[in-house]
Amino acid sequence: MILVILLGLGALGIAQLQVAPKISTLESDLSAANDARYSAEELRSVRLKLPSVLLKKKQKRCAAILTDANDKLKGRDAVWAPCKKARGDELDSELTSTKSELIEAQRDIQAWEGLGVTPQFVITMKESIE
Repeated sequence: MILVILLGLGALGIAQLQVAPKISTLESDLSAANDARYSAEELRSVRLKLPSVLLKKKQKRCAAILTDANDKLKGRDAVWAPCKKARGDELDSELTSTKSELIEAQRDIQAWEGLGVTPQFVITMKESIE
């Protein structure tokens, strides 16, 4: 019986020597597989978050460009406002004088027509004098 126990212990020892490296290999393989899975999950989560992060950055950039453009427009409006006002006043003055000239010319024509002289008569007389 002692021999059987010794043989059993010997077989157990030999089996342990053969299985121990396999166990450590399997443990390291499992650890590597878990690390790969965690890094793959992390990469996946980063890839899912990346478009929203890039979109937010792009939105901030566009907002800054828009703000800058609006500021430039406000600055240009401030520069051009006096010129626009002066041009508007000039055109208003020209319109007023043109209207008064038109009214005066219409009065002259009415006065001549009251005397019986039509514009066609004046044109005909002018051509005959020349």
